[in-house]
Amino acid sequence: MRTKPMFALALALAAGGVQAGWSIRASDVEGSNLEAMARQNARAVQVIPDDDWAATNFASERDLQWFRGARYGMFICFGPSTFANKDLSWGVVQAKLPDNPGKKPYTFETWTAWPKQMRLERFSREDLATIFRSSGMRYAVIVAKHHDGFHLWDTKLSDFKVTNTPYGKDFLREVIEACRMAGVKVGIYYSQRDWYHPDYCPVDPETADYSPNSPGRVKAKPGKAIRPGPRHKAYIDYQFKAVEELCSNYGKIDIFWFDAVWNGGMFTPEMWDAERLTRRVRELQPGILINNRASVPGDFDTPEQRIGMFQNRRPWETCMTLARGWSYTGEKSVPKPPAEVFRKLQACAMGDGNLLLSWGPRWDGSWPEKQAAVLAKVGDWLKAYGDSIYGTRGGPWRPGAWGGATFKGNKAWLHVIRLPKDGTPVALPKLPGVRLVAQRALSGEGLILKESPQGYEIAFGNASLDAPLILELTFDRPLTQADVLRN
Repeated sequence: MRTKPMFALALALAAGGVQAGWSIRASDVEGSNLEAMARQNARAVQVIPDDDWAATNFASERDLQWFRGARYGMFICFGPSTFANKDLSWGVVQAKLPDNPGKKPYTFETWTAWPKQMRLERFSREDLATIFRSSGMRYAVIVAKHHDGFHLWDTKLSDFKVTNTPYGKDFLREVIEACRMAGVKVGIYYSQRDWYHPDYCPVDPETADYSPNSPGRVKAKPGKAIRPGPRHKAYIDYQFKAVEELCSNYGKIDIFWFDAVWNGGMFTPEMWDAERLTRRVRELQPGILINNRASVPGDFDTPEQRIGMFQNRRPWETCMTLARGWSYTGEKSVPKPPAEVFRKLQACAMGDGNLLLSWGPRWDGSWPEKQAAVLAKVGDWLKAYGDSIYGTRGGPWRPGAWGGATFKGNKAWLHVIRLPKDGTPVALPKLPGVRLVAQRALSGEGLILKESPQGYEIAFGNASLDAPLILELTFDRPLTQADVLRN
């Protein structure tokens, strides 16, 4: 049967306006999976001139190895908005240009008072370490400051911080300690947006109005030229000091996760002095990985709320919510079922990317039990089937609507995430110069690969998607990137 390739499904989703974040060198666009994406939804893809790409800073391939192999991470989100069971910042705080500065239901005086009631009396780093161990996640990214400007660490730069609350502790440090207790890598999220800081003003409202269909989401006022606010340079100076604190006071940091995605020029490198900023991060944390949301390419792409397309030219990571919001938004926020989460993890791995799954504690510091149970169930499946996810690369067959493959050494795994309605077998091309010597179904019944002189066929038999559906294949030699087929 013919199936729609996964990158076409990703393209259709991206065209719907959900935020995406891909970066690519201009000379690499033609013939890449991102070529069609860049034409259809230019805001989703930052095409960077070759000279700028060559002049920027990157992690080494050696430093990237652990990230490629980890595949699964936890995004920990918390802040003042959790008091009202609202998602981080967006449902509470009035934004500043170039974001939509529309009215919010809470006044500045209201939401900035919520930290006075932040006690986190049920937070326990030991509990979080236990959740990490049961989840199978290999790294974490922790929100240190979201767009609301509230510092979840003991900064010397502001009084608007967690150590000035009744909780009194450095929340970021507590979570980092939980990561280290559980043996997972540590990432820090830092938003360049700051709707609290008085100097933050990448677009001066005296010169422009919000305009969602205009380049950069802003339109110049009559007779005006768009420019930053008069004190935005002071904000950049503050931002350097804040990032330096985060990179200096918490030991080894493995990822720095910025969050002002380029989005068609809405945010630009000049707004953050991004090249100098990212180089400073690497000076303070040698070997660190940096995402692409400072409008310079960084080390990995960041599609959001969708599975990325097959891409093995450079790493990528889908960031996605476990339930309705990035952070805790109340008991009515139903988490994704375990089987759905695991299928999304499989889809990321067979596209050669990672899944960063987001959730957060309640206002009292406890973790939502239903959401934790989902993570634990996925962790149980990873104990059984983790060899087909961890340390693998996407391929050798490209993903299709039925699923796709991962490989490592002389083994490949076929991951079925969607069954054909009529049970028609799926055809796969032969791998030249490779002989299949064994196969076994890791779970399910009836799943088998049939071989012919022309290729292979996946037969589904009585297969069900109630649990992960994976077929392990063993070949007569190790597979390499040269074996990845353009099917």
